[in-house]
Amino acid sequence: MVQLHQATEKDTNRLFPLVLASQLFQKKHLEGKVLDEEKFEKGNRKNFKEWISAEDKAYFLATTDKQKNVLGFVLCMIDSKPGKEGSLSDLFVIPEARKKKIGKK
Repeated sequence: MVQLHQATEKDTNRLFPLVLASQLFQKKHLEGKVLDEEKFEKGNRKNFKEWISAEDKAYFLATTDKQKNVLGFVLCMIDSKPGKEGSLSDLFVIPEARKKKIGKK
C-alpha cells in the first residue's frame, strides 16, 4: 500500500536524492543545459534545508512498506495565507515504480 506524508527535515536523506534527480532531469533534458553535476548537487544540498522548512512549500513523500521504501515525491507551492490555495510544482516517481499505477493505490 502506498502512503503519502508531509516530509520534514528528518526525511532529508531519503528525499534529497529524488529532488536532485528531478532537478537534473529538468535542467538537462527539458532546458538543454550542460551541468557540472557535482557542483549542482553541492549547491542544492546547501539550500535544501531551507527549502524543506519553507512556509510556502510542502514536500510529500510517497512510501510503501511502512515508509521504508520511497517511491517518489510531490512538491506543492502554497500561494496564499493561511495556505488554502496552492499549486503542484513538481512530481517525481522513481523509475522502478513508474507505469505501475501507484497513484491509484
